[in-house]
Amino acid sequence: MKKFIIDIVIFFALIIVAAIPVDLAISAHKRSVTDDLRYSQWNDMLDGNVNADLIIMGASRARMHLDTEILDSVLGVNSYNLGMDGTWLNYQIKKYDVLCEYNVKPKVVVQCISYGSLKYDDDWYPIETIFPYFTNRIMWKHIIWESNHNYFQKFLPCYRYLNYARFARPMKGVIHKGYLPSDASWSVEGFTKKDSTDFLYDERTTVVFEDYVRRLQHDGIKMVLLFPPQYIGLTQRIAGLDRMYKYYDSISAVYNIPIMDYHYDSISYDTQYFCEPTHLNRTGAELFTRKFAKDLDSVLNSAGN
Repeated sequence: MKKFIIDIVIFFALIIVAAIPVDLAISAHKRSVTDDLRYSQWNDMLDGNVNADLIIMGASRARMHLDTEILDSVLGVNSYNLGMDGTWLNYQIKKYDVLCEYNVKPKVVVQCISYGSLKYDDDWYPIETIFPYFTNRIMWKHIIWESNHNYFQKFLPCYRYLNYARFARPMKGVIHKGYLPSDASWSVEGFTKKDSTDFLYDERTTVVFEDYVRRLQHDGIKMVLLFPPQYIGLTQRIAGLDRMYKYYDSISAVYNIPIMDYHYDSISYDTQYFCEPTHLNRTGAELFTRKFAKDLDSVLNSAGN
């Protein structure tokens, strides 16, 4: 019996050892697909290719609303968009921390915020976006160790790739320094499915967020809080809107951070600029970015005086 158990242990140990080079090969291949939407930002960050003067932080609205090419042209800067689909501030900040390990810290951070930014969630979404980086110690330090990946996904070679068929299919698109435009037109169904929504608030996220604000200020980095456009019908459905503004206004007052609010901008009233209530299409994003860049230039110049 003892020999049988030893043989079983050796058998599985050999499988694990054999899986290591396979895991490394799969991960290297996924990182090499430069136009896969899931990995382009991470590759740029971990290869030290960002080094931007101005960083856009936030969720999908950040990524889809702010055209880095226009920002560079209007402001005369080197910008990069680190917007990350389906995430809250607690994970966006972890991504910023990884950025700073490999790149020069920015001079300006534009942090996009919304009614959902202060939710707390330990679910990394989509879970497979960081699969190719499990051999990177900095990713472990800031993200993987505390992520929602289970024990086997974290420690067994190749296991995390099982049952993720979508992982095998590249998600391709045209990206410019993190910016991901949408050519979709307004979807009425997309709006009718949006019932009333709440301002989401969790003290665990506010603690992390306010520490992040203090760290930026300690590093001499200018910060701007941005409410990007969303369809006015959605804004009118948010329960707790006053509480949302009260919280962010308090942060602005305590830390002397400007807030730029486009919830009630003319763009927010016109569905031709949206693909659905929370996201601008390419036309809307380009229009908004030009407007925002000019406004931001004035805000930063005013703050510098």
